[in-house]
Amino acid sequence: VLDAKGVGVAHTKLDRVGADVSKEAFARTILGQPSGSFIYAYGGLEVQASFAEKKGLKIVAVVPVAEFRGRLATL
Repeated sequence: VLDAKGVGVAHTKLDRVGADVSKEAFARTILGQPSGSFIYAYGGLEVQASFAEKKGLKIVAVVPVAEFRGRLATL
């Protein structure tokens, strides 16, 4: 969860709470739109981010692309 300035207010990794990611390309995309979904590279992985705004906060879900594509291949 990001605030309007791009600072993490909640994260599954506690060390990322309070981190300012506003200068990261992925954060600029998230902060510049009310909702959406996109694929980008982060930490050597291709990941998909989906996000939406709720009460001035950006709720973000990020999943490695290989993880969900692998599961789709079994259908």
